[in-house]
Amino acid sequence: MAMALLFLAIFGSILGLTILFPILGPLGRSLGLSETEIGSISTGYALAQFLTAPFWGKQSEKWGRKKVILVGLFGFCFGFAAFGWIAMLGLQGSVNHNALIAGLIASRFFGGALSAATLPTAQAYAADIS
Repeated sequence: MAMALLFLAIFGSILGLTILFPILGPLGRSLGLSETEIGSISTGYALAQFLTAPFWGKQSEKWGRKKVILVGLFGFCFGFAAFGWIAMLGLQGSVNHNALIAGLIASRFFGGALSAATLPTAQAYAADIS
């Protein structure tokens, strides 16, 4: 059962990296974003995961595996909710272009930074119980 839950946690983290790829182009065009801005949005998540994964691996030793995995999952959810909310505001025309792109990149970066807690911690937990 523990391995199945770990699989779901890892699956969610990887899914977060790629789930927006098919809709990011059309969404970006609807929001009036350039190709570079759209690329920055998709890159922010992976970059944040790359930069923060070692930190989360160390924290899992201090705080415990389950707590860090939960932080990662909640961060994943919050990052996606923030991205959706900011995109909705952009579609409504409620924010200017600079605030829109900054908010979208920040929400993806934040979501990636927190969801990075899931992968190294799940691997460490799998090693612990194997």
